[in-house]
Amino acid sequence: MRSRWALKIFALSLLGLLLVQGSGCQSYRDAETRTYGERLDDVSIRSSIKLRLIGAEDVRSLNVDTEVFKSVVTLTGTVATEELRQKVLSIAGEVKGVKRVVDQLEVVGY
Repeated sequence: MRSRWALKIFALSLLGLLLVQGSGCQSYRDAETRTYGERLDDVSIRSSIKLRLIGAEDVRSLNVDTEVFKSVVTLTGTVATEELRQKVLSIAGEVKGVKRVVDQLEVVGY
């Protein structure tokens, strides 16, 4: 029970940090030509994916990096099996707002 509560607090803290990071002091358009709304959407998508990976029992999200640009998700990093790779891709693809998932994950078989 205590660990679930700690996980929820951690997840909410992470989400808050990512939202603050994503809404920093920038002009309406950033250097990558995203509007402020697109940037917020990207931060929200990234946060949702990270929270789902943290909550997945057999996925170690610490080995997976998530980048989002204009709702296109790029996943990089390592996973232990092809089955886990497919699960990570599925989790990312199921998040609302994701247009496409670019798979750059490597199966390393720990």
